[in-house]
Amino acid sequence: MSVPKHDPECVAPLLLVIPIPLAISGSSAHLAMRKRNGSALNTLSNASRASLRPRRMLPTCSPTPSHPRLSMPTSRLRMILAPLLLTLACKKAAPPAPPVSPDAPPILPSPTGSNYALGERTPADPIVYTVVERSLLPWSESLSGAATAVALDHDHEPSLPAAQWAAIRAGYPHSVVAIISGTEPPGTDPVELIDALSPNIRIGDHLGLVRARTAMGDRWVALVGRPKIALDPFPRELKVGATLEVTGSSINQWVMVSPSGKTQTGAMPLSAQLHEPGEWWLEFQTADASHTPLQGVPIYVGMPTPKVPLIPVLDVGVLPGPNELQNRALDALYDVRNAFNLVDFEWDDTLASLAVTPVQQVLGGTWDAERGVQRLRGAGFIGGPAAQLTCTSISVEACITDLAYRADSRATLLHPGLRLVGVAGEVRTSGVTLVLNFSSE
Repeated sequence: MSVPKHDPECVAPLLLVIPIPLAISGSSAHLAMRKRNGSALNTLSNASRASLRPRRMLPTCSPTPSHPRLSMPTSRLRMILAPLLLTLACKKAAPPAPPVSPDAPPILPSPTGSNYALGERTPADPIVYTVVERSLLPWSESLSGAATAVALDHDHEPSLPAAQWAAIRAGYPHSVVAIISGTEPPGTDPVELIDALSPNIRIGDHLGLVRARTAMGDRWVALVGRPKIALDPFPRELKVGATLEVTGSSINQWVMVSPSGKTQTGAMPLSAQLHEPGEWWLEFQTADASHTPLQGVPIYVGMPTPKVPLIPVLDVGVLPGPNELQNRALDALYDVRNAFNLVDFEWDDTLASLAVTPVQQVLGGTWDAERGVQRLRGAGFIGGPAAQLTCTSISVEACITDLAYRADSRATLLHPGLRLVGVAGEVRTSGVTLVLNFSSE
């Protein structure tokens, strides 16, 4: 048998391979080894030879009827085993990957996805991969798909509302809490962007990170997602009558609001049949008495996911003066009802006057929803459903948008039996607080 030429990297494997048949075949094999000439062993030093010499030979088993002695010759066994073990032991490590060219074109994750899921955890773009690996950042494919949409939108400045909607379309089911972007020369690490991420990202957060080639260089966009509940993948679009099933954290509950304002609720896991076409709102809440919202996403039944939000993410605008607050609130409510082809609310002065006192209660921290509705009943609004909502935000439009994307208040805004509305509010430098009263008649 010819032994491969000596390779310094294979010295250790040879030391392991040769003694194996010796231990099996006893002293005759030891003698055969000593008589071998012209093999790779000849290149080893005397010290190495000594290390190969077994100090103690294993005893040879006596033949018995139940355990016949192995009859294969030692040389034959060595010929079979040695090449195989040499091949396995001397397998060379793969050569290092060639360096990535700074001019390598970006590889962008898809900005659309049919399911809500985190997706892959490894970027396909080699330059993004290098940044993520070196920084140990928790990259998410679906959130990075949302970052793709933001990076390719050259007509608008990045904003959190736009990034949140991009996350919905890309299939990322959690909240987007930060967005950072910047432009660097092609192939250059986004050092300042990564530094800016440090105060914005926490343990358990997800990162969406992409680069897109522009005439000015590579535009980097980073989105930070903050999950509040563990969710397994589930579909965003369903046929009418199909069953939506969602599994994940079992310690929470879910609430669904139909396009006509009807609600369903239950404990996780979720299994519900959806018969009404249109946009449903699915919200996950804590299971305690507070039912604190954790996360909400739209589900589209019998329709594709729209390119823009069905309920507009209304322009923040400027803070209103005292005389325009009510008109702007009414306009924003019209946009919500119109998105679902519902009859518009009618203004009622009595409901507006009954909202003045609750505004001060909200600002003072003493407002209570049940007492608010009781006050409406006491004023004569007893012929049908009645409701009172409150919100505080940076503008009237943002306030109404916040209400539209919460299960309890969305059910009120879309309730087909509520026809009258009255609004009161207070404007401060920090934002606006509104109280909205609703009644059927």
